[in-house]
Amino acid sequence: MDKPTDEQVRELYKLCGWTYIEAHDRNERGYWEHSDGSRRHDLPPIDLEHIGFLFEYAVPKAMEKGDVGFLKWDGQRDSNKYTIFNQDRRFTDTDNPALAIFWAIYPILKEE
Repeated sequence: MDKPTDEQVRELYKLCGWTYIEAHDRNERGYWEHSDGSRRHDLPPIDLEHIGFLFEYAVPKAMEKGDVGFLKWDGQRDSNKYTIFNQDRRFTDTDNPALAIFWAIYPILKEE
């Protein structure tokens, strides 16, 4: 499964309520702010180390839309195959369930 581009990752986070706030002077650094008040200097990549970030922000947002009523991780401990389901498709990744989650959720959140 292809890794999303940086632009796709930023778009997903924006769709989940994150906004980039520009620095007001050269000595400051811009940051990302969520509608819940959380702030981060950088948004995490789509990987296993940061999979909790997807479950905290992206999965609930997709479920609000009603299109992911049964998101499922179908992995066996002895195999490295993960499958995530949304209403229309099945996404499988042999190494990284975060990528499967991204590709299951990203198209749903992009739809208006």
